[in-house]
Amino acid sequence: MKKSELTPQEKICIIGTMLLGKEYLPVAYALSHPNAKTKSETSLTVMRSRWWASPLSLSFRQEMQDKIARIAVVKGNDLTTKEGIISQLVTATQETSGKDSVSALQTLAKLQGFDKPDKDENETEHRKYILPYRTKCRFCKLMELYVKILNEQS
Repeated sequence: MKKSELTPQEKICIIGTMLLGKEYLPVAYALSHPNAKTKSETSLTVMRSRWWASPLSLSFRQEMQDKIARIAVVKGNDLTTKEGIISQLVTATQETSGKDSVSALQTLAKLQGFDKPDKDENETEHRKYILPYRTKCRFCKLMELYVKILNEQS
């Protein structure tokens, strides 16, 4: 006799296997079918494969994948996240024209950081090093050079 639908235990075990991976299929099958009539590992492997590949299981897995995809789409359009706002602005720029489109593009540029000027890569950074004046150093070569440069600038 063929089953018309999966039991709640089977559905939960299928979802768990989808999330955790097929290596959990033996555990999922054992949980969803506690009264398995055989203890032979070969027979259990065949029964697991048939259960996993059954039309009921396949349709339920496809249904769950569709729900996950819909949730991802809704989350992508969620206006509480930066990605959702950007997605809505991209859609708005494609569906509008004129001032509204320009306004949406400006907001999108601000959110993505395109409105900030790029740093000039050719510009070199200059640093000045100032040596402190020490009275004990008056007679070293470096200090003599420093005093000479100070006198020339004055």
